[in-house]
Amino acid sequence: MLNVLTERQIEEAVKPVGSPVEISRMKLWLEEKVKAGRKSPVAEVVTLTPVLAQLLLERNPVNRPIGKYNMETLRSDISGSRFMFNGESLVVSDTGILIDGQHRCSTVIETRQSIQTVIVCGPKEDARFTIDIGKPKTAANFLHMKGGVDTNNLAATIGLLIQYANTGTLVYGSVRATKTQIVEGFERFRGVEASVEAVHGATKMKLGSRSALAFCHYTFKRKAGAEAADNFIQKLIDGDGLRKGDPIYHTRDRLLKLDRGARAESRIEIVFKGWNAWRRDESVSNIRSNGKIPKVER
Repeated sequence: MLNVLTERQIEEAVKPVGSPVEISRMKLWLEEKVKAGRKSPVAEVVTLTPVLAQLLLERNPVNRPIGKYNMETLRSDISGSRFMFNGESLVVSDTGILIDGQHRCSTVIETRQSIQTVIVCGPKEDARFTIDIGKPKTAANFLHMKGGVDTNNLAATIGLLIQYANTGTLVYGSVRATKTQIVEGFERFRGVEASVEAVHGATKMKLGSRSALAFCHYTFKRKAGAEAADNFIQKLIDGDGLRKGDPIYHTRDRLLKLDRGARAESRIEIVFKGWNAWRRDESVSNIRSNGKIPKVER
């Protein structure tokens, strides 16, 4: 079935980024900055509007391909009002070529939302080959700077919690949490560090990633309290005193039989189903999987 666009959607899709007067004024301003930069590099804090973004992209003849993940991340943060001015600059060479900033410009045009940034005019065009050659900071790096511990697992756990809270699912390929969202989630999901610590032995026992089980522990803790969550997860990891019929026994058995490359959502589905059966005090013969993560019961 063909998708039918409404008149409003069509109007928005073809709507120009600015009026002729605004475009003309901004084009003149940009030309003056490029001209000044030829004498000596200049920098200025500006509002990157869709008009300015479009004019800059017209000066972008050769650049790296647009990265889908970069665009998704920027789109999410700008649309969600999480984009923060941090002094990172757009760079225009002494020849008038945009050499850094195409993702930000493209996202501003797509979202029709302006952002505050710095624009630098004047570096040599060959300077583009020295930009972004260092290792970028990860979400785990940012959490470490905020005082977090075991931050690789912590960042992955917060990412799962955000994805689940926003979409109700953990299907692979759905929109992932941005670095900004994960850093904000450090404050939002109070107690998540304790959940990461509670599953310390999971990887050693070959039960899967710590982040998947920490996600489960945190979710159970919010539903039924820390004591119940600790009890379930500790028995799942240790396996001490478990017998056939016990939901934790069969949850553990299924996790141990999964391929090492099994995705987090598959493991979480099994753990959620084991938890629900355990909370209902049911005796089970196995934990079946249908690819759908159930709601967590108290």
